[in-house]
Amino acid sequence: MSAKNLEGKNILITGASGGIGAAIAELCAAEGAFVGVGFHSGRDRAEKVLAGLEKAGVLVEIDVANSSGVAESVVAFLKAAPGGKIDGLVSCAGGIVAGPLVGLSMEEVRDQLDVNLLGSIACAHAVLPTMVGQRSG
Repeated sequence: MSAKNLEGKNILITGASGGIGAAIAELCAAEGAFVGVGFHSGRDRAEKVLAGLEKAGVLVEIDVANSSGVAESVVAFLKAAPGGKIDGLVSCAGGIVAGPLVGLSMEEVRDQLDVNLLGSIACAHAVLPTMVGQRSG
């Protein structure tokens, strides 16, 4: 039996209700990690991902475009995670508005930036104090 590379690690993954995020959640759990299955919409899909994990995990409702909500979601993850620590963050939350730029409103462009760019920064900003305090992550 081989050692699992992520045994004892707690990893929060945004956008884990489908696609790449779900695949990363499955891989991390298979490698022994406790996984936070982060989702904003698609709770049913997130529950299916969680149910399919090889190791225990937790659902984490997280709207990456809402920085104060991100902080609350990180606190919820830390409360559920073994040892109250976080060892990794994978930012997979994202979205796209298809079509030529000329057809998009500036509100649509800002929404995309809020999720796809600033959302990742908000998540990192929320977990870094804990990781710095742990001296790991």
